[in-house]
Amino acid sequence: MKTGNGLFGTSINAAGIKPIAIQPTGTAGSTFVRPQQRETGKNLAALADALGGFNAALQSFGSVAAGDAKDPDSEANRAFADSIAGMSLEEAMEKYPEARNRIQKDGVLTLVGSKAAYEFRQHVTEKYNSGEFDQNSGDFNAWVETQRQEYAQGLRDPAMQAAFFRGTDNWVQQFGEADLKRKLETTLQERDTAVVDEFRMIAEDGLGRLDSPEKIAQDIINQSSQNRTFRGLDGKSQNDTLYRLAEEYAAKGQPELVKALLHNRRNGVGPLIEVTGYTDRGLELVKRAEGIEADAANASSFRSRAKLDEDAMYGRLTQEQLEAARRQKGNEWLTDPMAAQYLETSKRNKANLLEAQQREEAKRRAAANSTYQRTQIEAAAFAEMETLQGAHRLKDVEYDGPDGTPRTLTAKQQQEAAVKRKLSEFEDEYETLTGKGVALEAARREVLKRRVAWFDGNGIVDEDMQGRFNSLNVVSSISRVLEKGEVSDYLSGIAEDYRELANVNPAYADKMLTDNKAAVFLQNYADARKDRMGHDDALIFAAQQSNRSTMQRALVTPAPKDLEKAVKDLLGDLDYGAEPNLDNRAWVQDTLTHYMVDRGMSLERAKQRVADKLKESSFEINGVLIIDEDGLPKDAPELFEFALQDAFEVFGKEEGIPDVEDLYIDKFASGQWIVMSKTKGNAPLNFGSRISLEDLARIRGREARKVQDLREAARQKDSASRLRTWEILEAYRVAAEKGRGPRSQDRADYPALDRDEEARAL
Repeated sequence: MKTGNGLFGTSINAAGIKPIAIQPTGTAGSTFVRPQQRETGKNLAALADALGGFNAALQSFGSVAAGDAKDPDSEANRAFADSIAGMSLEEAMEKYPEARNRIQKDGVLTLVGSKAAYEFRQHVTEKYNSGEFDQNSGDFNAWVETQRQEYAQGLRDPAMQAAFFRGTDNWVQQFGEADLKRKLETTLQERDTAVVDEFRMIAEDGLGRLDSPEKIAQDIINQSSQNRTFRGLDGKSQNDTLYRLAEEYAAKGQPELVKALLHNRRNGVGPLIEVTGYTDRGLELVKRAEGIEADAANASSFRSRAKLDEDAMYGRLTQEQLEAARRQKGNEWLTDPMAAQYLETSKRNKANLLEAQQREEAKRRAAANSTYQRTQIEAAAFAEMETLQGAHRLKDVEYDGPDGTPRTLTAKQQQEAAVKRKLSEFEDEYETLTGKGVALEAARREVLKRRVAWFDGNGIVDEDMQGRFNSLNVVSSISRVLEKGEVSDYLSGIAEDYRELANVNPAYADKMLTDNKAAVFLQNYADARKDRMGHDDALIFAAQQSNRSTMQRALVTPAPKDLEKAVKDLLGDLDYGAEPNLDNRAWVQDTLTHYMVDRGMSLERAKQRVADKLKESSFEINGVLIIDEDGLPKDAPELFEFALQDAFEVFGKEEGIPDVEDLYIDKFASGQWIVMSKTKGNAPLNFGSRISLEDLARIRGREARKVQDLREAARQKDSASRLRTWEILEAYRVAAEKGRGPRSQDRADYPALDRDEEARAL
């Protein structure tokens, strides 16, 4: 819309106010004369003055503002340029609507164009290098223009797109030229590579035929001449391909072929070595080839010598190997004396290796024999432990060690090996039972019975089970039951295992307990469960019993008078002719006190429990009551009788003992007893006359062998009797066949048979 130049910039053309002409007026005392002015319209004249000045100010401001908008260095334009200087492409596009004038808009467009062009160059370059563009056969101009159009679509304003296109025009042209140049170089390179490959084939064929280097070079030159017309190779390309081939064979250490290639006159063209730019390079190439050949010869010589040394060391060097090595280049050092020395060394080392092999074989056989002997000993020990008290019959056995020296497999080691094997058998038995459909709990109880029977029968402790019953975890778990009322699954399982063990073999179960607190807890739990107490209640009751204070224990301790009467009653009720001794009384008293104090039983119940135990584990020897505290085997009384007989035979006469009935046994230590004499005032017969569980096991074996010998003698006697009977019957049969009459050809000797008492008895 066109604006006027009227008042305040409008189209209203107000008439200008004519100024009053100034005329000089003379005044006294003045050098100038001011004209006289007429006073007319004072207010109108003042308004006209003011409006005239304001209009001039507005015109001045407009001209200044228009000038700032066109001035790039104006403060506003500089501030705007600074605000967009560090912006990204997206931020710059967002800033475009805020541009107030052409300079600011051009600034944004320039920034958008440059940043978009930069990002586009990176984008296209990455696609080009990553293989998205087919660099071998693709149309670069079409591809890059498609990329430009797609990228420009992301710019919001046509002016921005125009700026982007202006910013990428030169780069696209340069990139296209670079692509074209690369394709041309690649084509030429592939052509030259094909030519070199062809030359290499000619060279390799010639080397395979053992042609001379000169003939090989000439064949290559002839092919090069053909390539001039066939492949379009110019002179420079021919020179380059020939030099590249020479470089390859220089790297392979073949200086003679390199020289032949460089010095061939090329059918009148002239040697390559004389062409400017190839002379110094060619001479350096020959020098390099000679160096590589020398290094290869040295390395070959070193490898050859190392191989000869190795073969000689292992005794496998032959005359043929030496002759082949002497023919190799670089092995001039291998003279006749040196070769003979190598061969002699090889023979000597071969003999030493064979001898060492024989020693190793002997060691291997010794080790195998040692393993076999040890296995046999362990198998015999296992078989022995399959019989009653077999563990106590084991003895230390010597065997040949792996190095041939004697070793000793102790009885303890044999026992440990047998226990390990037996425990594995128990695990297999459990798997077999459960595999046949037996309930898990029933299978576990059945295996437990067999396990306890085996360990108890051998008179040894199941250390694995014993460790579970007496561990610190058991003791600490008991304390937690009382402190927090917590009944752990671990403690519950241990208690149930002990209860089952006590049901199977109470004496063996007691023998497993070594920790007093654990013993009181587990025994009380088993008793409580036997009295039909609930599982958790039994655990809490057992924990309370095992944690009694001294005062609590004193309150349930029986009175001495009551205890003495109970001991007398219990020992008097035994159906033995033996008189109880002090040790018997002490054992009964201690056991009663244990049942009452530690296990919370009444006096009557404790008496009943001790009475049952006495019936199970006491016996009489020569009028003396013996109480079994160690879980002795059932045949212990008979074995002690034999042991006393042995002691009497050894010490009786020397000590003045009338007969074996004067002797009895008394507890000496755990698993040991000492022979006592009534004649000597119930004192030890001799401090060397001790009896151990091992002694009892040995006696059992000895007596078993005696019985076996008697059985064998009876069997042999029976066999002889049977043979004699057969012979008599056979004689009668023969006699019957021959007949008694005078006509018989060979009369039987009936009178002799009749005189035979055995025959008559038959």
